[in-house]
Amino acid sequence: MKIFTGLMLLCIMPGVLSAAVYRFNIKTKKLNTEKLGKTVMFFILIFHGILSAAKSVLGEGNLTLIESFGDIEGATYLHYSFPLLLSIFVLSLGLKKLGGKKNIDRWIELADSVQLFSLLIVYLLTGRVSNFMYLCFGVISIAASASALRVPVKIDYVRPGAGKVRIKRALPVIFCWVMSVILYFPNELYLTNTTEFPMHYSIFVCILAVESIITLIVYVGLSTCFFTNRQFDLFYTGLFAWTVCGYLQTMLLNGKLYSLDGSVQTWSVGKTVINITIWCAAIVLICMLKRKFQEKCLKVYRMICIYICLIQAVTLGILFFSAEDLNANEHVLTTEGSLDLHEEKNVLVFVLDFFDTQIIEQILDEKGDFLEPLDGFTYYPNTTSRYAFTEASIPYLLTGVEAEETGQFITRTYRDYAYENSTLLADIAEQGYDIGIYTSVNYVNEKVKDIVRNYSEEAKKQYDIANIVSLMNKSSKYKMAPFALKNLYWYDTSEIERLAVDVNTYDSLCDLKFYHDLHQNGLRVEKNEDVQGAYRFYHLYGAHPPYNMTEDWKASDHTGFHSIKEEMLSQAKGSMKIVYEYIRQLKELGLYDNTTIIITADHGQNYLLEQERVKEAEALGFRETSNPILFVKPAGNVPDQEEEGPVWSTAPLSHTDLAATVIKAIKGEAASYGRTIDDYQEKEDRERKFLYGRGDIPFREFLIRGDVRDINNWQLIYEDE
Repeated sequence: MKIFTGLMLLCIMPGVLSAAVYRFNIKTKKLNTEKLGKTVMFFILIFHGILSAAKSVLGEGNLTLIESFGDIEGATYLHYSFPLLLSIFVLSLGLKKLGGKKNIDRWIELADSVQLFSLLIVYLLTGRVSNFMYLCFGVISIAASASALRVPVKIDYVRPGAGKVRIKRALPVIFCWVMSVILYFPNELYLTNTTEFPMHYSIFVCILAVESIITLIVYVGLSTCFFTNRQFDLFYTGLFAWTVCGYLQTMLLNGKLYSLDGSVQTWSVGKTVINITIWCAAIVLICMLKRKFQEKCLKVYRMICIYICLIQAVTLGILFFSAEDLNANEHVLTTEGSLDLHEEKNVLVFVLDFFDTQIIEQILDEKGDFLEPLDGFTYYPNTTSRYAFTEASIPYLLTGVEAEETGQFITRTYRDYAYENSTLLADIAEQGYDIGIYTSVNYVNEKVKDIVRNYSEEAKKQYDIANIVSLMNKSSKYKMAPFALKNLYWYDTSEIERLAVDVNTYDSLCDLKFYHDLHQNGLRVEKNEDVQGAYRFYHLYGAHPPYNMTEDWKASDHTGFHSIKEEMLSQAKGSMKIVYEYIRQLKELGLYDNTTIIITADHGQNYLLEQERVKEAEALGFRETSNPILFVKPAGNVPDQEEEGPVWSTAPLSHTDLAATVIKAIKGEAASYGRTIDDYQEKEDRERKFLYGRGDIPFREFLIRGDVRDINNWQLIYEDE
């Protein structure tokens, strides 16, 4: 907010002063107030353009003006204010001098309308205007308005006293758009996923309500005061058409959309063409009817807007009264103890999201010695997860409890069921182990609060208001857009977790934070006579899209890569190297030999089980199977100094075996959790199950006999009807 206020002052103050100088009559010593408002707006837009141009030259043209001033200091405002203040006299006096020769006032008036018309449309569609985009629109609007004055066409603006008519016409349409994009779909998303949002519903609603009011005032005010009659008519007819088509898209044309888990969705060419054809036909029809039956259509269109708003309001009311835990999202998993280890006994589990064995194969094809730091480990490439998605896999790894019924599997229901019926973490705690779980709080429930050291119910959260507004607008537009344009509004649902965070909250969505903490602060030995050991569970982002890190631990700007496959491999290597750095520090502390370490993934790749993502899977070089990596080093397993890297074993393993393995590592009763990893031999005949599906994807269960890497060994045994 401070940056926004500062930048607005940098634009508004010089703009007002420039307009005053331009409108001041030296002879009469009076300020000419006729068209003063449009002159002020013209100069504000000009100074905004000057700042955008400066940032574009400095290489920040792809950012918005606010984003490009993200690291601004107080002195920087002064540095920018001096040249802007000097520009006041150059611009205002220069235009004043030309005023007697040319009709500068008409040009200013038209330039305002052209630029605001363009900017308001772009912002409605994209939700942001970059510095370079703003600069281009500014130059085009100034040039276009100057050229338009030479064309003998009458340009009509709102007549004095006719503003009320414009407001009456604009309000139903813009309110319908605001209701759909800002209020309805974001609230629907929250109320149907209450546990996914890291904030009170009251705060969420207040932010959206303020945004709605500001949007209504800005759009109605600017369009009423500055648009020409033709611009006003075109703008609101187009906005009505877009809103109605978007409403029909969500109600009738979308079908079933998959969750945005980081992968870009695709649709068949035929489906996309038919969809965009329907949109074009509907928009053309709306515009033609409006042109032919002006007054009658205005009434009909107004009634349609009111109908859509009422339907959405009633639906929100129903969702609100049926939703649970609206204001119960204050618990978090912090970073407390993430680098603290016991001086003798440690059991560590690293879960690298999405890290499939096929990714290791591709890395080894490129760099054969990549696994050398894993001396003392055994690598098990013939491994499968029990569940296909993070929402189920992480709770399963932490509890060892399977879903009660396959056909009625619901993520949240399963999570709570798993923790309520598990004794895994309690058994670890009974052995005197200090427990730290570092993942998203959405994958645990309140039963762990007295067991896990880093579970907190006193979060002091910081709300990223700009990101809340941007992400919620994206979520709405993604639902409303035709298939051909949906990926313009692509977002990752995991971004919701970052909308409000405690500064000490563990972030499983970006490995860079964990790496920097590990690199700068290092592992520590925590001496506590009441603790017999330490159990640490680290959930890292691994190879999961979207790719936000490179292999040399830098934030990815998606440049320098020739393919999405290169981005994936770079992030995957970077994530694994974080584990290598952890291991290096373990060795320096003398803890490595007596530490049990498990490195796995919550699941493998799932693309080829979803036909909509086959092309992306093929681009990444994935075959049909899905099997997570698994590297295990038991405590007391001293590496052979003559060998580097892990020993390989094709024993048929599953995530089902990890609970018993962890209990065995802490010297507990492993038999009650089943067989451990060490109990299985190579070429052993074993059946394993893999459940694929979640709320937005039909459930399918597979029985695997033989090597999991061979799709011929996968048998479909259950499928949702």
